Amino acid sequence: MRALASQRTPRKDGAAVAIAALLLSGCVGGREDSAGWTVEQAESITAIRGLSVRVASCRGLGQAESHGNVLRYARFACSAGARARGQPFDTVAVLYEVHVRDDSAHELQAVRFVGGPGIP
Repeated sequence: MRALASQRTPRKDGAAVAIAALLLSGCVGGREDSAGWTVEQAESITAIRGLSVRVASCRGLGQAESHGNVLRYARFACSAGARARGQPFDTVAVLYEVHVRDDSAHELQAVRFVGGPGIP
């Protein structure tokens, strides 16, 4: 009997560790999403898909988290301008969303390039 009981313990311990890891990863994921960025952080992006850009504006999407006088968002809608080498003005508008992963990581989604003189 004793040998049988000791064989079951590692399975129970393994299951408990697996459950704890899943719960912990869920908590960590929630924390990352809630960290958010300020508008100024979202506007500090300088390259999109390898193209140098000048961000015209970003606005927070969804509910903001207030940290004192600072508002932080998990997502932003942004527009930026880019120009071909030697051009005196922006010839391409770049419209995109910034999805914040944590304080330093982000993902760009719904990236669209729109051509035309003097954009945006």
